[in-house]
Amino acid sequence: QVEKKLAQWQQVAIAACEQCGLNRPPLIIAPLSIDDWLLNVAASEKEMVVSPMVAELSKDTYYKVLQQPADLRLQLSVPAAGQPLMPEALPVVLKKHAPYIELLIGPEGGLSADECAKAADVGFAPWQIGPRVLRTETAPVVALATLSALATMHALNQ
Repeated sequence: QVEKKLAQWQQVAIAACEQCGLNRPPLIIAPLSIDDWLLNVAASEKEMVVSPMVAELSKDTYYKVLQQPADLRLQLSVPAAGQPLMPEALPVVLKKHAPYIELLIGPEGGLSADECAKAADVGFAPWQIGPRVLRTETAPVVALATLSALATMHALNQ
């Protein structure tokens, strides 16, 4: 069943890339529990389980960055008093030519305090995108659009 879903989600990603002209589709990776995913993130060599549809594609050097440590790890978090809106490292990382940023976005209802602590232990910094709580479906789009806008802004200011 997981194999069939992976293939379906990968096909959706490929179709979306064809529609917008992106020539490198994102790889849809098999779902993992948060604990297993965080262990994989912390490992020196990451294991990617992808759909057979893109198994050969995942070997392309373009995707090798996914097996390296990220330049920055961000956990989208619920706005909290006293928490900085943006990690100090974000503007510095966005000045890089092609930064590799890993995002952790929780399920509906957010991550538990224990999950947040485990994420912090492997280097995820909390990041609040404004004062609103975002839905799981829209949070990735908002995060990527915000990162793109911030990177553009930093590039223009140089």
